[in-house]
Amino acid sequence: MGARLGLAVLLLLYGFVSVAIAASAPVIFNITIPKSASGFEEEDAYICTTLPLPAQPMKLVGVEPIAKQEIVHHILLFGCSVPHVEPKDGNQPVWDCKRARTCGSFEETILYGWGRNAPKLELPKGVGFSVGGSSSIRYIVAQLHYLSPKPKGDSSGVSLSLQKDPVPYSAGMLSYASWFSIPPRKKEHLVINRCCYRGFQPLSTFAVRVHTHGMGRSVFMVRQRVNATLAPKNALDVIAKGDPLAPQGFNPVKRSVIYPGDPLTVTCAFESTNVTHWVSAGPSHDHEMCNMYLMVYSAIPHIEMCNDGEGMVADTQPGSMPHSALVTPDPFPGWRPPKPSDKVKAASGAQVGTLDTLVFVRRGGPSVEVGQ
Repeated sequence: MGARLGLAVLLLLYGFVSVAIAASAPVIFNITIPKSASGFEEEDAYICTTLPLPAQPMKLVGVEPIAKQEIVHHILLFGCSVPHVEPKDGNQPVWDCKRARTCGSFEETILYGWGRNAPKLELPKGVGFSVGGSSSIRYIVAQLHYLSPKPKGDSSGVSLSLQKDPVPYSAGMLSYASWFSIPPRKKEHLVINRCCYRGFQPLSTFAVRVHTHGMGRSVFMVRQRVNATLAPKNALDVIAKGDPLAPQGFNPVKRSVIYPGDPLTVTCAFESTNVTHWVSAGPSHDHEMCNMYLMVYSAIPHIEMCNDGEGMVADTQPGSMPHSALVTPDPFPGWRPPKPSDKVKAASGAQVGTLDTLVFVRRGGPSVEVGQ
C-alpha cells in the first residue's frame, strides 16, 4: 500500500513540476564594472565585480555581453555561494582577481564565457541554471580580462536574463583546461587532455565555447567508443569542435548523449612556425591557453572540471548533496520500486521537501528526487 501511494505522489508531483506554465517576463540583471573603478592601469589586468542575486529562486536562461573586443579580451562568469569580496553597505565591490580568487573559497562554478565579439547566449527552452534563493549560487562574479589598461569610465560587463518559472532541465558544464609548453617553429603541436565523465546520469550536449590565444588553430572533443556491439571498438565520435580564432561565444552543437564513464578527450592544435621561443600556458597575452567549455543539460545539474587529465567534481557545486545532509543506514532495505502494472490510488500523507530548487518526496521509504 505504501509503495503504491509513493508512486502516486511521485507521478502527481512530476506532473506538477513538468507541466508547461505560461512564462513570465524575464528579469534583467546587469553586472558591469562601475565607471568609477580605478587602480587598474596595468596591461593584462583581470578585474572582478559582483552583485547579490535575487532572494527568490531563479533560473539563468540567457546572457548578453556588454563589451567590445577592442576593450575587453574575454569575460568569464563564476557562480559562488560567497564571493571573494562581498558587497558592503550597498557598495559594489571591484577587485584584482589576477592575484586573488573570484569566490570566497574553492567552490567557484564557471557558468559562461565570452570573447571576440561573440553574440548573446540563449539557453534552449526548458533549460536553465539554478541561481538565487537557497541554491548554491547566490552571487555571480564577472571576471573581465583587459589586454590594455582599463579605459577611464569603462563599464563593460554582462546582462543576465533570469526567469522565475521552473524548467524541467538543469544546465551544466564540462570544462577542460591544461598546463603545457609549445616548442618554436612547429607547423602543428597538439595538447591533449583526457578524462572520463564521472557523473551518474546521462548528459545531453547543446553548446560549446573554445578558447586559446593567437597560436590556437582548432579545439575539439572526441569520445572513444568502448562497446563493440554498438560500433567498432575504439572508434571515435566527435562530440564538439570550435575555431578559437572565431568569435568566442557558446555555439550550438549537434545533440550528443554522454554516459557515465565515457572517455572524453579534448585536443588543442597550435601553430608556432613564426615563433622563435617556447611558449607556456598562462593568463597573459604572452602565454597560451587550451580551454573547452561544453554546455549540457540533465535532470540534476552537473558541473565537472578536467584539469590535465584529472577529473574534479566539487561537493559544493549545484546538484551535489549539501554538507548538512546526514547519511544513515537504509531503514527499509526490503523496499522495491513499484511495477508499472501496479494500480495507482489517490495519494495522501506524503512528506515533501525542497532543496536548491529540487523537489523531494518521501512516503514509507527512502527519499526520491522527482523534479525541479
